[in-house]
Formats: sequence, structure tokens, C-alpha cells
Amino acid sequence: MLIRGAIVFAVALILMGPATAATLYSGKEIAEAHQSMAPNIRLMVTEDIVRATPRTHRPAAAKVTVKFVDRGRHPLAFWAIPATATVYVPMESVRFIDDLAILYAWFEKHGCSAEQIQTYLWALLREQRPLPAPLTAFGIDRSAALADSYVNDVSGKVLKSSILFIMAHEVGHIVLRHRGGLAGAASQQQEIEADSFALDHFAAIGATPAGMAIYFLAVRWHDPLAAAASHGSHPVSPQRIDSIAERMAADPNAFSFAEPNRQLGRAQALSMANDLRTIARLSSDDGMLTILPKGLARDFPLSRLQAACPG
Repeated sequence: MLIRGAIVFAVALILMGPATAATLYSGKEIAEAHQSMAPNIRLMVTEDIVRATPRTHRPAAAKVTVKFVDRGRHPLAFWAIPATATVYVPMESVRFIDDLAILYAWFEKHGCSAEQIQTYLWALLREQRPLPAPLTAFGIDRSAALADSYVNDVSGKVLKSSILFIMAHEVGHIVLRHRGGLAGAASQQQEIEADSFALDHFAAIGATPAGMAIYFLAVRWHDPLAAAASHGSHPVSPQRIDSIAERMAADPNAFSFAEPNRQLGRAQALSMANDLRTIARLSSDDGMLTILPKGLARDFPLSRLQAACPG
């Protein structure tokens, strides 16, 4: 199974309906994403996730279908409708996550400051400014970036782990018979339960959800956090992020036993847990979420995106 290389991978998401989003990609780019990625995402759900679902949930999982749409409410939107056992996958969201994975890998390869990426995400997702797609905004040619073996390998692993986690999370909403339209503690509990279902899948295959930190660093600019999360209908709460971190920290071997180098895999799982803990801690402070954009705008302004990491 391939998406852009070898398969399986992961991020968490939402129980919500579709709406209009800003257009980041042309119709041609969305069509290309459909053609290259949709078939393998469907196989990921039916072959990797549904078949591995615990026996008690297998009848419900067997009813799951995947519906691909062009766009969702925002560039990180995925959702499930448990009543119809349908997972909705906007191809704009898949392409956006792919571009972010490439962008972070490019910055890492060239030793550039990732804070500039956070300025972009804040402006696009929180401020809703009409910015172009990630790679275009930073002046990076997608084909040239993927021609670099390091960027291709690292971004592919992030993308795969992100989509696998998202799909497993959404299947979790269905098999656990969650309800839409909830808010506050009830919604938070459903998100944590769906995350736990997704983590069970990663523990079963011995892999680390490598895309989680990048995903949460992005989605925090769109979804409610800190005190606001207690009233949100789809909270990416600090408690939710911390629950994932604690699960991985408590048993890193479960999230790394399939790695060729188990010692390195264990260290990577612990590192991911620490990264998520840091994000949870920062996200629990309303003051920090207010102050941080001011510092980003001052030290890493949007005017410098094109020069941030030319490679």
C-alpha cells in the first residue's frame, strides 16, 4: 500500500459536519490528490484499521465506509457520522497535511527556524488571512523538495503516521457509537476515547504516531484550547494531548517494537511523548496563547516567509 511511498500513518480529528473552507489548492491539484492518495487511504481504512479492530468492535467496524470530498470546513477538517458509519476525508486536508510534512522536513534539513511556520499557521488558521498553500507561501517547489531523499523520507513518515491516526480516530468515533453536537466535558471525553482507539492500533502494530506533534502544533491555531476548550464542541484540549503523551510515555516499547532498531524506536516514542507534553503545557495557558502570536509576528513576520528557508 502506498500514499507517497510505503504506507501506514496518522493524526486525530473531529466529529462535525462540512462547511466552506478557504481555497488553498486548485481544482487540478485536488483532483491529483484524489487520484494519487484516495485509493490508498480507502485501503488503509478497510485493510489496516477495520481488519485489526478488536473482535468486540468488528461488526460495527465492518460497516464503515469512506467518502472523499474536495474540501471541509477548514484545512485540517476530517469528520465521521456514526449514524451512517461514514468517515469523510477532504482531499484538501490531506494535501495540506502533506505540504506541512514536507515543509517541516525541509526546514529541518536546512536548519531553519520552525517558528516561521507557526507564524504562517497562526495567520492562516487563527486570523483566517487569505494566504496561499504552505509550500507556495514559503516559495518552495514541491517536486524539488521531494527530490531530496531526506525530505522525502521524513515527510513521508510524518504524513503516513498522521493520516493513519486520523482515520483510526474517526473509525473509533463510529465503533464507539459516539454522538455529534456535544460540547464541553462530554465532547472532550469522546475525543479522548477516539484517540485511545487510534493509539490501540499503533500499539498493535508497534509504531509511533510520528505526525502528532506537527498536527497539534497546527490545529491549536484553529480549535479551542486552554479555558475555551471546556466549552468547545470539538476540543483539542490540553488534557486530550496530555492523555496521548502519557500513554506513550508509560509504555514506549508498545509504540516502537516494529522498528528495525528497537532502542532508537523507543527513544523516538519517548521524544514524541515529551513533545506532546510540552504542547499540552503551553496550550493550557490562555495567556501564552495570547502572547505567543505577538512574539511570532514581531520576530518571524509574514513578510519573511519567502526568505525563511530558501535551501
